[in-house]
Amino acid sequence: MSLLITSSSQGVDETNQVGIAQPQQYKNHLKNSLMIPPGSEIAVQSVKIQRNPMIDAGAQMVGNFWFGERLARSGSLAESVGYIIPTTNRIGRSLGVEDFADQYVKTLKEAYSFHPEINSNARTMSVSTTAQGAFVGFDYSIPQNGTYAASLLPDEDTTVSTLGQVARDAVEQGYTDKILWDGSQLEIDTESGQAVYGQLLPRGAEGGPISLHNGSLTFRDIDSTQKFTVGLARPMIFGHNGAAGEYQDPMNVFKGLQDGGIGESGQDYYDYAAEVDDDGFLRLYHAVPAVMGSSEAEVVGADNDSFGPAGEAGRLEMKEIHYYQKAAGTFVADNSANSDFATGTPIVWSTNASSITFKVMGETVSILLGETGKLTSKMICTAKSVTYQTKNQVPKPLAQTAWKMYPTFTLVEDGDTIDIEAYHCRTQATLWNNQPENSWISRSTADVHLGNGSAVDHDALIVGPVTPLPAWNNAFFWSLSIDTRDMFQPYVALTASPTVPIQGGIGRTPLGYTSFLLDTYENIFITGSSEIYMDKAIQQWQPNNAQQLGFEGFAVSPLAGMGGGGAGAGASFVSAQRPSLMSKHSTFIRVPTFTHQTFNCVTGNPSKILYQVPRFDNAGTETGALYFQNPDKTYIDLNNTDELRITDLDVQFVRKDETFVSDLTGSSEVVFHIRKKA
Repeated sequence: MSLLITSSSQGVDETNQVGIAQPQQYKNHLKNSLMIPPGSEIAVQSVKIQRNPMIDAGAQMVGNFWFGERLARSGSLAESVGYIIPTTNRIGRSLGVEDFADQYVKTLKEAYSFHPEINSNARTMSVSTTAQGAFVGFDYSIPQNGTYAASLLPDEDTTVSTLGQVARDAVEQGYTDKILWDGSQLEIDTESGQAVYGQLLPRGAEGGPISLHNGSLTFRDIDSTQKFTVGLARPMIFGHNGAAGEYQDPMNVFKGLQDGGIGESGQDYYDYAAEVDDDGFLRLYHAVPAVMGSSEAEVVGADNDSFGPAGEAGRLEMKEIHYYQKAAGTFVADNSANSDFATGTPIVWSTNASSITFKVMGETVSILLGETGKLTSKMICTAKSVTYQTKNQVPKPLAQTAWKMYPTFTLVEDGDTIDIEAYHCRTQATLWNNQPENSWISRSTADVHLGNGSAVDHDALIVGPVTPLPAWNNAFFWSLSIDTRDMFQPYVALTASPTVPIQGGIGRTPLGYTSFLLDTYENIFITGSSEIYMDKAIQQWQPNNAQQLGFEGFAVSPLAGMGGGGAGAGASFVSAQRPSLMSKHSTFIRVPTFTHQTFNCVTGNPSKILYQVPRFDNAGTETGALYFQNPDKTYIDLNNTDELRITDLDVQFVRKDETFVSDLTGSSEVVFHIRKKA
């Protein structure tokens, strides 16, 4: 029998060290060869290591976020306009508390940059200690902007994306249909004679998404005889179609079919739109679900044109907002509480109309009309009084799918123009990585090209064979699950029982602002399994980082400890308890020198692992200097039919995936016991 004493730290008088010794990976050189007799086996006798107190942020750590109303314990996602904000763990290793805070704050920055009213450039995460310097947790700060955005018209070099199948068909036929932007005016240049559907996509310092805090977009100087569509829509960015240098707009951000839209083609999609067509009336539209009914004959409702064929549920369509509704009935109401134009008929555009303004205040979208010669605008429609009766008569609540919206338009006749007078938007001053591709809807539905900060050269990103960032895995239908919730459904009832809803029975009055802050909106960390905030079927994104962030025992960060600090509910809060300074990862000892063989089912490959190091040492501690005496040794066959001659001995500390551990320091010592098999 033989004892082999190994160490990562040796004096020059004791050994000829080869290479650079590290506590997790070292080599000992024997001056005299070790002769191991045939038919021997080996086991670990004892281990001595120095383990740093670290936060375990290995690749398996998952965490999600939420910005919106805190859901009641008896509540559900169906009652909200929100969804989880997933994150990708880019740390993948154990770190000290300060290094972990420095790295994880980047995750916070990315997650909360999806909402324009979070100052994602100003978020912080700091280490909290006692007066004696003992670590007690983390302090988090994720402030809202709390101020109105200034009007900023994007410069003339700003990208104007032409969208939709009609535009692609024109390109294939050799036409260069486009919409020109000179910094204040849009103009259609159509060689094919077809209408052009487009979107203005400012980024970086040139502009960004419309502010959701009293943000407004005003279209002006539209000819009284001109057909047009204007409005706001989620970013229809260029997604990658798999071929180098070729891109296409992902219409799947609306999950719409080739029909069910508006505009000349009947294929144009907006979140909110105003349109003047051949009849000269000003009509309003929003994207809402197709009616989920078995057939028109079996259901009743206020809007007969809402009914789609049986089996067409689960998609969106552009539906008219009946702002002009005057008569009251079972399914409709006098809309005078929401509109200055509840006259029974739509506005005639050619009669004194001079501008259209889209205004966003939290979840509330209002559309206003400017009249020739008048300084003040009139309210075409807003969501002030919302019931199931008025759902078709007011703009839908703004949901997470439309957190970032951009000016969108359809121009029809060659040479038609529309001016943009004002555009109150957020820029890179408060938005980290300010580009349309960096949005919740884009990341969930398309492969995108993202820069690494606010100053993004988009053109450089999409020229040539560039590898896009893939969409969040299995997230493609997340947006549809939001946009088809009951609150967005038109009210539909059985013919036999008109007051019993099949769908659309839930109405939501959109939330606004109070004292410059979003009503009841909180920054919430989802740190464990919570069926209230996310479906347990979403396996890949189930969170497990409660111990690392200091919320062990909580699926979501608790209300206790939340503070406004003048920057919004939940803008600043602290860990509920001291984060765990231990490694949840198992540590194994691997010795590639010997002829034994084990099998690692995690990697699916043969292995040289000999021993699993316990989490706690013989004294019950898990960090600092640790000593493990192995009283019940497991011997592994060396499979040597002949004598082995050993001159060098490699010792490695690894994870279950056979990568080296990162939480060791100082000197490591391992004693092996070799004996002849019984």
